[in-house]
Amino acid sequence: HVPASQLIVDEASASGSELIVIGTHGRHGIDRFVIRSQAEQILRRAPVPVLLVRAAEDENATSAPSSGGPLFRRILVAIDGSEPSTRGLDAALALARHTGATVRLVHVVESPVYRAAFEAEPLAADIEARLHAAGRSVLEAARARAEEAGVAAEPTLLECTGGRTAEAVVELASTWPADLLVLGTHGRRGLRRLVLGSDAEQMLRLATMPVLL
Repeated sequence: HVPASQLIVDEASASGSELIVIGTHGRHGIDRFVIRSQAEQILRRAPVPVLLVRAAEDENATSAPSSGGPLFRRILVAIDGSEPSTRGLDAALALARHTGATVRLVHVVESPVYRAAFEAEPLAADIEARLHAAGRSVLEAARARAEEAGVAAEPTLLECTGGRTAEAVVELASTWPADLLVLGTHGRRGLRRLVLGSDAEQMLRLATMPVLL
């Protein structure tokens, strides 16, 4: 018996598909979906980007535009300067060129903290400044890449503490608001190397809008 996930991946490869689209289900959106369903296996094996879309009955799902025009008009791309995030950026830029969507780039600086007497204190100011400078450099490189592709992109640097990177990105995606959140994945086999509990998977759990990986 061949699993349905393997059949889908094989068909995507054989047909030369450029994208796999998967609908999610359940009150907790992608939460149950990533951990327990066949879709996890598709994510791990997919040779092409995968678009995750919440089912319409999901009470937390972001509604698609009711009028005519592109489905995705505002695309938020989370970047960290790695090769996987650059691939995600390129996919977002290709989509934006096709649809005329607005692109926003986000990089999160997570401030390390020392814990003493039950209180978290930021590192020295010079270390913080270096972290911010590195973040701005990542954003500028991504903005320049977007410009070369003919897409105007707005860079955003976020700062958070206490391991709230995923929450910060999803909150920005919700309040902007974004129609699509784009994440790079680790390795050629998508989530195969993505550690459970990582920032990317946490974003999958929290996002109310479609996510492209």
